[in-house]
Amino acid sequence: MAAAYSAHAGVIGPFEGIPHLLQLLDNTEQRSLRHALLLFLQALIAPTAAGDLTPAPVPSSTATTLPNVSGSVAAAAAETQHQSHTTSGNSSSSQPRPGQQKPSAAQAAAVRAAKANGYLLMDHGGLQLLVDFVAGAHECTERRSAAAAGGAGGAAGAGHLISSISHAEAPKEWHFYPHGYSPDAQQPTPAATSSSTEQPAAAAAAGSAGVHASNTGGNRPHGPEFYQVGDEKVPGPDESGRAGPLSKEALRQLHSRGVITHDTWMWAPGMQGPARLAGVRELCWMCCSGLGLLGPFEAALVALQILQQLASLQPAVDEFGAVLQPLPRAHIGLADPACLPHIAQVILTGEPALVSAAASLLTCILAHNRAALSRLYLTGVFLFGLAYCGSNLEELAGLFKTAHLVQGFRGAAEVTAGLPLFQRSYLGALLPESLLHMLESYGPGVFAAALAGDHNTPEIVWTAGMRQQRLIPAMLQHLGDFPHRLAQHCHAVYEYTPPPPLSWPELADEIWCHRFYLANLCDEERFRGWPVVEHIPLLQALMQQWRAELARQPLAMSEGQACEALGLAPGPGGAVGEDDMRRAYRALARRYHPDKNPSPEARAKFLQVQKAYERLQAGAAGGQGPQAWRLNLMLRAQCILFRRYGAVLAPYKYAGYPQLLEVLRQQQAGSAAGGKSGTAADAPASADAAGSAATGADVTGSSSGSTAAGAAGSHFLSAERVGQVLAA
Repeated sequence: MAAAYSAHAGVIGPFEGIPHLLQLLDNTEQRSLRHALLLFLQALIAPTAAGDLTPAPVPSSTATTLPNVSGSVAAAAAETQHQSHTTSGNSSSSQPRPGQQKPSAAQAAAVRAAKANGYLLMDHGGLQLLVDFVAGAHECTERRSAAAAGGAGGAAGAGHLISSISHAEAPKEWHFYPHGYSPDAQQPTPAATSSSTEQPAAAAAAGSAGVHASNTGGNRPHGPEFYQVGDEKVPGPDESGRAGPLSKEALRQLHSRGVITHDTWMWAPGMQGPARLAGVRELCWMCCSGLGLLGPFEAALVALQILQQLASLQPAVDEFGAVLQPLPRAHIGLADPACLPHIAQVILTGEPALVSAAASLLTCILAHNRAALSRLYLTGVFLFGLAYCGSNLEELAGLFKTAHLVQGFRGAAEVTAGLPLFQRSYLGALLPESLLHMLESYGPGVFAAALAGDHNTPEIVWTAGMRQQRLIPAMLQHLGDFPHRLAQHCHAVYEYTPPPPLSWPELADEIWCHRFYLANLCDEERFRGWPVVEHIPLLQALMQQWRAELARQPLAMSEGQACEALGLAPGPGGAVGEDDMRRAYRALARRYHPDKNPSPEARAKFLQVQKAYERLQAGAAGGQGPQAWRLNLMLRAQCILFRRYGAVLAPYKYAGYPQLLEVLRQQQAGSAAGGKSGTAADAPASADAAGSAATGADVTGSSSGSTAAGAAGSHFLSAERVGQVLAA
């Protein structure tokens, strides 16, 4: 039937038996039949006769000038451009774009039949049923380790994924009420639907299965002290009549023995209240008999493909690109809180095909749903995506590009216009600014290649070690045991907790300015002649950072006050471990984040926690003012600009003289007071570089400025001339 309908959907027309199909799909006790019905449903919604209805990707705003990064990233950018042009010219859809060949009459008839089937499916609860298939992917016991790019980094990535889901003992999430449950009285009562012989029969089955039946008396319901299921000992009923916790495997065995039936009340953390096993689809399907045609991953992938086809059959924009209002039913239904979290959480399986399909579906249904898109971060999808160690990152990158700048994590009252990119983006606290620049300026393809690659250039510093040894472990540590718990309770929903900002030791001696890392840009030995584009914006950004650095004041909060705010006790030497900092931040953010606690006092407390965490991250340098090494890099970058592109900059008046004089004032004041190491006051090289910037001279010394310092005696801004210049 599936093959015949898929090939001749236009001739057959809409299938009126979908309500019966969905009911049978939900209630059958044979796994093979359920999977066959799922494949038949795929033929009804996505017949081959209708062609490929997936909308062609919109060509990204990739700049015509590719980034000056490593060859792999540049090649990825070129490939992205080529694929976008090719796909946009060759793909077919139900509403062809101008110049595209119209579908044939048979194809149009098949599309109409598929649309009618899709509406009938949604009318009878098919969306939630398919999402439950997607959530069932977490039951797969054989997880494939997605190899990450970068040789040894790939093995490390696979190891991180395995360690995050591998435990010696499966978590125990489920409880059951062997003597019934009364929702009204909130106390154990005999089950109304159980016959007079059912409970004795179940008790006999339990006894024959090795159940130890000894009671402790009192108000505790009569029942066994524990249930022995293989090596697992399941606690018997407590004072509330609830037995457990137990794993799914133990539950399945107790069901096969008759101790648990479809009328038994079940409960797991996250459920609003107990429900009969017959009303918990996840458990009903687990207790079915026979072998299935599909594994959990394959069934979830088929369900995702059906949902993607439903969204494609009901596009959110018309043929002119205008957004439809209201949005199509498929887009609204899948963005509902009952469905959206489970689609996002399938990324935690780590299965490459499921990760790509889920990210593509989320992008499709949320791209034009601003209300749902702005709260996507609450599902944890950004954390799940960054914790993924595979190399097929294009679809995830597309989702990030669509969503990262429109998240409401800062609160509706806070205006983000005019803020730097890393402050506007949800990813700003989790990724270096260079990766955000790749995502925004060059598109998802370049970002995906950069995130999976190994680069150290003036435009990007990102290595496999930074991803595999810092980013992924930090995300998995923040998620805790939630990915592992999903295998036992597939419909659990992630309770969002804001992640602590990540620091990158590899970038401790770098400054990101406009689109370049200044230390690498000033490294004339490794990157001599590195092309610099957007000369004027870069110079303006240098001036702005220069002024900000000179005006920087020591942080008002001391390290001791920061430790007190986070509830930490400094270790030997006053040091605080990074893991301890993150753990304290997570605990306090869970209590005081505005999404968790709406009171004004909680918001003020959360801001204090953020400042304390940033103060401890800043370290000793956070307690000081302007830093000499930062001023030196800014001035040397100006030297490179004026030396290489003097003709371009000649028409513009140099606006840095006030900052030059301020550097000299601070240097003179520091010299008179004895100076402190590490501050701008103890920086003769900065003064020399300042003079070079003003005159267009070349300063090509090492990062410490030793060459410039050696030439100080002959320069007109040398230490001997400082007083004369200030007087002038």
